Amino acid sequence: MDTTDEIPLEDHRYFLARLEHLEHRHPAGLLSLIENRKLTDHLRNVTRRAMQTLGELVSQNHSFEQADDLVMRQIVADPMERSRLNDPSKRRKLRHLLNRYKDAIPNFPRTYLSQSETTE
Repeated sequence: MDTTDEIPLEDHRYFLARLEHLEHRHPAGLLSLIENRKLTDHLRNVTRRAMQTLGELVSQNHSFEQADDLVMRQIVADPMERSRLNDPSKRRKLRHLLNRYKDAIPNFPRTYLSQSETTE
């Protein structure tokens, strides 16, 4: 499989935008994903879905900017998705785990959209 023209999901701006959204708008959900070791899969799946939806919208004659805005608001950073962490110990735990996670991102194995498309 030739992936030379593709951006890895982990390097796509949607991946980091989703992480930032969870950090600032949905920290309880983020902590749960980290504790259950599902954060990376979640970020990859959201990024994959966002990229596919972007392509579909552009092919339906939406401008790239319009499609990107819709994808950001409805898939990557849905404003209705909110939570709080009121417990100071949980906030500290999240901060510690999130810092370790962010430090590890450059070392993650890279995955590509085309890798999932061949199995669907």
